[in-house]
Amino acid sequence: MNDTNRIEIDQDSCSIAGIVVQKHFKRIVGDRWTLCTTMLLLLLVVERNVLATENPIESLIQAERSFSAMSERAGVSQSFQHWFADSCIVLRPHPTNGKNWYKDREIPVHLSWEPNVTGVSVSGEFGYSSGPWLMKKSAFDTVVTARGHFVSIWKKTTNGEWQVAFDHGISYESPFDAVPLMKIVSPKIIDSLSQQKRLPQHSARLDSLLKRDRQFHELLRSKGTVFAYENATARKVLMLREGFTPVYSYMLAEQFMRKYGVMSSLTPLGGDVAESDDLGYTYGKLHYKPRKESDSLAGDYYYLRVWQRNHQWRWQIVLEIATPIPPERIESSSHPSESK
Repeated sequence: MNDTNRIEIDQDSCSIAGIVVQKHFKRIVGDRWTLCTTMLLLLLVVERNVLATENPIESLIQAERSFSAMSERAGVSQSFQHWFADSCIVLRPHPTNGKNWYKDREIPVHLSWEPNVTGVSVSGEFGYSSGPWLMKKSAFDTVVTARGHFVSIWKKTTNGEWQVAFDHGISYESPFDAVPLMKIVSPKIIDSLSQQKRLPQHSARLDSLLKRDRQFHELLRSKGTVFAYENATARKVLMLREGFTPVYSYMLAEQFMRKYGVMSSLTPLGGDVAESDDLGYTYGKLHYKPRKESDSLAGDYYYLRVWQRNHQWRWQIVLEIATPIPPERIESSSHPSESK
């Protein structure tokens, strides 16, 4: 449906077209053939650049970067209010409406971020992004006061503009060398499978994804954490846990789970799915059972899980983030990075 190769265009093409127009300006006046040729060149340049901007994964990356730029320029509250959908969900620390949470809330910090993992459905209206964020006291301060990783679920509006539907994040202390930008695209066969299948209505598609989430939970209870994740996780997966630096592959994620992860229960709370039924997310609660008394991960958590279809049309986890649920809810504006 959408081919990512379309984005590889000559960035200087507009400048070249302008030079051509200037060079042949005098000839254009009296030469209709030259005029037609030049106009055709200009139309081709415009069309190619329109295709580039319409490429969903590139437009999502640009939206995320514009979101960050607005945060740096106008402040956290104003940028989040602008980019959040009316129904956007954030965890503060429990699920709540993000737009309402940031309304009239002063957050006097300088917050910036950059996506390094992005993915978009083949239908082009649903996507996700993740990457590192940095917090400083002001734009002119050189000292980083906090850092972490964010996850944003994006959906397009009816007029084709990206908005954030779910926003969450983790923090960690150690500096992290972020990986180069990764664009996670569905296998080409997914495009044809999505078109061939008679896709159900949105409610049925979401019910199917939530069922997959519950099946994953059943595997956790019956077969254990490592077996369940091996069965349900893509080889290229991003795992985020509060207090730990990101894990970008299943091999490393498995090592982490063998050391820390013993989940005894999970409860799905909701989610959403793309029109093409190849990308979606679920969120809910999970409980880490301690391996030993000193296990720092033990307790209740909220999770956000991104699912993507593989070439066999099976749902696989491509991203998962889990953050602890505090014993008591504390309303505070001192740490907006819980979301970004």
